[in-house]
Order: sequence, then C-alpha cells, then structure tokens
Amino acid sequence: MNVNGASPPKLQKLNSQLFLLEPGGHVPDSSPNPAVVLVFSWMDASLKNVQKYSDKLASLFPTSKIILSMMTSDFYWASQRSREESIRPILSVLRWEHEHGTLRRGIFLHMMSNAGGIQLAVLRKLLAQSPLTLDYHPPVALSLDSLPGDNGLESALLSFAPQNPIFRFLSLPFLTTLYGIFYAFSRLRGDRPLFAEIREAVAAADTLPSITEAPVPGTTSSVPRLYVYSEADRVVLAKHVKRAIEEAIEKGYDVRVERFEKSAHVAHARADPERYWKAVEELWVRATRESDGKRDVRL
Repeated sequence: MNVNGASPPKLQKLNSQLFLLEPGGHVPDSSPNPAVVLVFSWMDASLKNVQKYSDKLASLFPTSKIILSMMTSDFYWASQRSREESIRPILSVLRWEHEHGTLRRGIFLHMMSNAGGIQLAVLRKLLAQSPLTLDYHPPVALSLDSLPGDNGLESALLSFAPQNPIFRFLSLPFLTTLYGIFYAFSRLRGDRPLFAEIREAVAAADTLPSITEAPVPGTTSSVPRLYVYSEADRVVLAKHVKRAIEEAIEKGYDVRVERFEKSAHVAHARADPERYWKAVEELWVRATRESDGKRDVRL
C-alpha cells in the first residue's frame, strides 16, 4: 500500500494536544486509503510512543492525513467547553477534506484506552453541534485498543495506583477520595458519568454524527469495529471489554475481536505486531467493502 517515491510525512503542531502528519508525495483521487486517520492516545502518553502507531498507520495508509490527539490527565478536570476547544481543529481538517472532495475516501479512527473513548465522545458532541453538510456517507472504521472500561472508581484505581503492592495499598484511600471529589465536581457541573459517556460513544450507531449514516429502523450501524484487548490487562479489565463486544454483536454490528492472553494495557501491538496490524488493515477493507455495497444498493 506504499506510494513509491513518497517522502516521510512531517509532523505539524496544531495546538498543545493535536499534531498533524501530512502525506508525502502526490495523493491520487483514486487512493484506497482513508482521507483522515484519527489517533486518540491513551492518557499521558509520550508523543514518541504514540508516533510509533502513527508511523505504522502512515505505512499502511500513505496517502492519508493522520491526526494525533494527545490527552493528558488535565483533560479529566477540564470543562466540556475546554475539552471541545482542544480538539476543535479536527473539525477544520474534516471540513477542508470535504470542501476539496477528498472526505469521500473516509475516516479511520484508532483509539487507545479509555482516554481515546473520552476524545471520541467529545468529537461526537462537536459534530452534533456543528454538523458537516454531506450528500454522501464516507466509509468509517473504528479500531478500539484496550477499551471501553466501566465502573469509574474501579477503573480510576486501576489506572492511577502504583504498581508496587505496598505503595498501591497505601495510595488507595487518597485515590478513592480524589475520585469522589472528581465525581462530585463533575456532577455539580452537570456532566454525565464519564465511563457511561465513553461506552455510549463507542457503542453509538452513528459513530460520527452528520458523517456516518444514522441507521433507520430495521438496519444497523455501517461502521465496522475492531476490539483488541487482553486477559492480562490490569487497567481496563477484559470483562468490561467483553461486555461491550457482546452488546455490539447483539445490535448487529460488524465486529471483529483480537483477544490477547498476556499483553499489558495498550501493549498488544508490541506483543504481536504482525497480528495487530493485519487486523487493523483488514478493518479498513471491511469498511470500504461495506461502503461500496451501500453505493451499489443506491444505484
């Protein structure tokens, strides 16, 4: 899928959270790659580590624009308005692609951990408030690495507690109190429970409002999903991801699952890169096949 003679993509900083990788070389209109790849990082990830994912995605989709969204723990405490402003440049990129006729090629969403789910939830709200006016529905694919979790307190303790057993035990009262303050603060501010929002965003039939097709009664989501998780994950427990998978299957969604036994949280690509990236690449094939099928029906 590589383009011969293409130069390496260059990283551009859009704001303190967002970075853009432009494709190198000429991009043909007939490119099978998505127009935009959105990478929503895990919390407090280093740019160096997330770039390992974007570099691989750039090799799979060499004619795609890739946006890296880096979420820090400050995002949890930020107001909804601040969260929206931090990722608003994504809308500008999507609008530019639409205005230049390239958004038809589609959007690939690659998100990691619950932080990735939070960012998707915020993007969905932005699109609901400022919808794109499209007369088509481009292919969209949803890759879910180590999410969604559930049970806010449990997930918070798993995420923030030290790995050392003694320090972990000593930190539990403090972390429980901190979570209680965060929960009360969020409710007073009128926010919904965070993990409920994450699961709702991931499970929504219209993944990207105004871009993906909202299913009519008797139909289901056109967005294929890939769930990657591990039985050994101590941050997002396998039981929570399995429940989300079961719910997606019950809704009739196109679901594929890569279940790992021993890899740690968001470490599955490192554990078996060939298996991981093959599943990611096949996900996009499924998305374009679904989109082509719908176009055939309309014709």
